Amino acid sequence: MAKKIDYQQAEKAVKALKEYISRNTENDLLGSDHGVWIDLTVAKMPVDKTHRRHTIALPHSILPEDASICLIVQDRPQNYQEKLEQLKLDRKTTVYSAKQFRETFARFEARRQIARQFGLFLVDACLAPKINSLFGKSFTSMNKHPMIVNVSANNKMLKDDDQLKQNIQTAINYTTSLESATDRKSVKFGLTKLSEKQLVENFKVVVEDMIKDLVWEHILQISIRADRTPSLPIYNCVPGVWLLSESDRKAAINDNEKEILKTAAKAVTKKSKPTKKAAEDATAVQTKSKITKPTKTKTTPKKKSIKA
Repeated sequence: MAKKIDYQQAEKAVKALKEYISRNTENDLLGSDHGVWIDLTVAKMPVDKTHRRHTIALPHSILPEDASICLIVQDRPQNYQEKLEQLKLDRKTTVYSAKQFRETFARFEARRQIARQFGLFLVDACLAPKINSLFGKSFTSMNKHPMIVNVSANNKMLKDDDQLKQNIQTAINYTTSLESATDRKSVKFGLTKLSEKQLVENFKVVVEDMIKDLVWEHILQISIRADRTPSLPIYNCVPGVWLLSESDRKAAINDNEKEILKTAAKAVTKKSKPTKKAAEDATAVQTKSKITKPTKTKTTPKKKSIKA
């Protein structure tokens, strides 16, 4: 079965989601700028997946317009600060050295404050092994995962100004995806302030990245949602298709779609129907583990002997 996602359905879902948000944000204290997510559910968990995050470059940034950036470099942060001001980036950027960042924000409360202060944290590629020591739970709990960016070479700032600016702009447009052995994945791909066209373009990039290493027949559902809204389906698997063998799937597909439904339904029934041996084993376990309440025996109190 070929990998096929109905992007027209995605366009309809994005439109409906934006309309829902506009109708229900009049009294929203958090404002109308909500994150938009892709939820993907699989029937079989992927194998050989470690808990790690990887970045996906988006056509349109999901960083709020008023969000500022914190850049952490190895040393000489003032040189980087002056260079970035000359390059006139779209975002306000503050530069710290790794030592300065660690010492200034050593306390837990200080880390929480800076995590709230900046919308995005960028770390020079040479500091990648030190990310865990620089950041902690204060950042993870707020979903402020630092992005790796290449701003230096041989412990010196990149000489090519255009390349330096491009590397930072590309990092601003990143989103992150957690690779783990779970049956559900969620990736943020937009904000409701983006246009419908921009959201669909981001959706295409992210969903293709999410399904590239998955068996298509094992994907149960793909849907989108915004923060605190219902999910809108983009794709739903035919129930039971993932239970079929490869030969049965091909045979059913070669006939027609109705045959797929029939064959899949039989597979579901066969999977859920208990065997005779399983029923006997279950009965034996129940009989073995059955506990009878002990019967209470009446005891007559002993008569006290009276001494003459």
